[in-house]
Amino acid sequence: MAGIFINYRREDAAADAGRLFDDLRRRCKDEHVFMDLTIEAGKDFRAALSEKLETCDALLALIGPRWLHVTNEASGKRRLDEEQDFVRLEIATALVQQKIVIPVILPGAKMPSPESLPESIRELAWRNAFELQYKHWASGVNELCQQFPDTLGGCEDTLTELPWISWPHMLALSISLLTATHVFAVFNLPFDPLFLIIGLSLLLGIVQAMLFHFKISQQLLLGLVVSVVTGVLTSIFVPILSEQNIIPQSWIEIRLFAIFVA
Repeated sequence: MAGIFINYRREDAAADAGRLFDDLRRRCKDEHVFMDLTIEAGKDFRAALSEKLETCDALLALIGPRWLHVTNEASGKRRLDEEQDFVRLEIATALVQQKIVIPVILPGAKMPSPESLPESIRELAWRNAFELQYKHWASGVNELCQQFPDTLGGCEDTLTELPWISWPHMLALSISLLTATHVFAVFNLPFDPLFLIIGLSLLLGIVQAMLFHFKISQQLLLGLVVSVVTGVLTSIFVPILSEQNIIPQSWIEIRLFAIFVA
C-alpha cells in the first residue's frame, strides 16, 4: 500500500522530491511512500500510477518556483493546461477520490491562485499548504509527518521503536552525566566552569531533541530543562560535598543568572 503519494514535476522539483522521498522512507515504512521512480522497469506506468493513487491516503503536491509556468517545448503550451499532463491528472484524481491533498510549497515558490489553475484542479488552491525551507528541512519534514492520517500507522524515527531508547531516558542520562562533570570540575579546576557546562547542557539538550525529531520550540525547551536542572543539582551537591549545611548565597546568584542567560 502506498500511503503517501509524491506528486511533482521533474522540470521543477526533481531534486527536492527525491530528497523528501528518502527522508519520508526513513521515517515511515518503505511501502507507505510512493514516487514514480520506484515503478519497476517494463511495467505500465499508467496502471502503476492509477493503482497507487487509488490506495494512497495522502497526496503531496510539490510546488516549486517553475511549477505553474513549465511549458511543453513542442507545442509551447503550458503543461498544466494539457489534459493528459500527469501532474494535473494525479492531483485531479486525488481530489475526485477525496484523498488528503497537501500542497507542499518549496523554497522560492508560492501558492498558486485559483484563477491560475485549470478547472479540474482548482480546488487545490483552497487546500491548506505546507511550506518546506532548506534551513529547517529536517524539522519541517518531521512536522509534515504529523499531518498524515493515523491509517499510516505513524511515521517516526526507528530509534524510538527500541524500548530502551526514549527521550526521558536520554534526558535523565544527560542531566546525570553533566551534573557529575560539573561537580568534578568545580573541585578540580581553578575556576568555576559554570558557563561552559551551561553551554554543553543546552547543546546536548538540542541535539537530543533533534535526534527524536522535536520541533524547534521543543528543542529549545528541552535544552533549557537540561541546563537549569544541571545547574540546580550542581548547586545542591557542591555545598554538601564541601561539608556545608546551606547553599552559599553566591552560588544562588550565579545559578539565577545562568537560568536567565539560558
